[in-house]
Amino acid sequence: DVLLGIFHSHDAKFVVQMAIDLPNLKAELQRREDSAVNVEEAVLSFYEVEKWMDELREYDLVFSTRIHGAMAGIAAGTPTLVVPTDFRIMELVNAMKVPYLPLDDIMEDKGDLQDLLQRMHKDLGAFESSRVDKMKEYRRILALAGVEMDPALVSVISHA
Repeated sequence: DVLLGIFHSHDAKFVVQMAIDLPNLKAELQRREDSAVNVEEAVLSFYEVEKWMDELREYDLVFSTRIHGAMAGIAAGTPTLVVPTDFRIMELVNAMKVPYLPLDDIMEDKGDLQDLLQRMHKDLGAFESSRVDKMKEYRRILALAGVEMDPALVSVISHA
């Protein structure tokens, strides 16, 4: 309900990440008799990471129920909010300090994006610190293998 509410009130797209996503969306729209969603225009899917990143850079917000979608948004530099739908995703969100909104909170909402953004759990300082620490460790591991880190990531570490 919330995701469709956001979709209907904002310029939004759905990104399918798994084969089951599109049939599930179509079934939900049919169940609701929601003909206002043109699936061909509303749904994106990607087979190349670079195209996915390019597309996400064009948006103001990534709202994801999947960790890979959230990481894609973060990698693209687009503000990202995760709604963890299972313990595995919540564990990753906690480990990386990614902004999130508990599933219980979203179930009570009716798609008011402004309200959702105000209620999200976030500590952007902790997120950035965690991100930099993980990049430093990644650089250390790569150095052990004699591999240089991407200069863009080195730049993030040196500016921290």
